[in-house]
Amino acid sequence: LTSTNTSTLPTSQETPARCHGADASGGVGPALNDNTFVKNSSESELATFISQGRPSAGMPAKGGDSSLTEADVVDVAAFLKSPSVAQLPAGDGGMMGGGGMMGGGMMWLWWLLGTLTIVIVVVAIAAAIIWAVRGGRRQSPPMSSRAEEILAERYARGEITGEEYRERLDGLR
Repeated sequence: LTSTNTSTLPTSQETPARCHGADASGGVGPALNDNTFVKNSSESELATFISQGRPSAGMPAKGGDSSLTEADVVDVAAFLKSPSVAQLPAGDGGMMGGGGMMGGGMMWLWWLLGTLTIVIVVVAIAAAIIWAVRGGRRQSPPMSSRAEEILAERYARGEITGEEYRERLDGLR
């Protein structure tokens, strides 16, 4: 990057070049030289956007470089609005799919995958909590209670006497 080359970002602004390319044609971040958001925003709006960033779209405040001054941010915004940037050939948009700073291209897919991942994690945590509250495995009724039911049925049908019933019931307990 050199400040004498009007087709690249100013030397003091190497931070945006890392993501958006030295000629603003895109890289990890979207191309800025043919970007609807850049075209439709004022220098002041761009400077505010650069300062605040949009972490949810992968754009940290000041491009992740806290050493950038307000003057540096204003310089980048002015550069992006300059005619020399608009005349640069449009890039392929880099990894962001060329959808612009507002997250076009394939950004919707990443948003959807992120949302689904969060939902799956929340459901898994809820299931684990429910499982833990219920004491782990579901407990089947004790075998002796079913045996006692069968013994009581046999006594009720007259298959065994009262004495046999009591002896066998004591044996089960």
